[in-house]
Amino acid sequence: MSELGPVRLTLSAQTNTTDFAVGDWVLVAPDTRLLVRRLHRRMLLQRKTEGRRQTQLIAANVDTLLIVTSCNDDFNPARLERYLALANEAGAIPVIVLTKIDQTADPAPYLRQAQALQLGLESSR
Repeated sequence: MSELGPVRLTLSAQTNTTDFAVGDWVLVAPDTRLLVRRLHRRMLLQRKTEGRRQTQLIAANVDTLLIVTSCNDDFNPARLERYLALANEAGAIPVIVLTKIDQTADPAPYLRQAQALQLGLESSR
């Protein structure tokens, strides 16, 4: 996306697209639309994948990371803890968003469990 709208980039044969993440800003030659380089990232959300040397790039330049989970059997504090660790390591502000509270008799236990994962954690319902 440019100030003039969407732009289809031209990539050189040496460009490795796995070096880029959603949210990356790039410099593009206006006349050829050739990708010149990736600009400096303020932060990078990434994870290590088992069996691989390289990390998997998830997103760049994210200020706030919304971690969405349901108040049902899918609620998993261990998974939330992993996402919180990723956000904290990257420097993003994590916010846990609890959904489907209308489908549970009492959402309070879910809220307590989520808040217990990190001091000062923002939550939204």
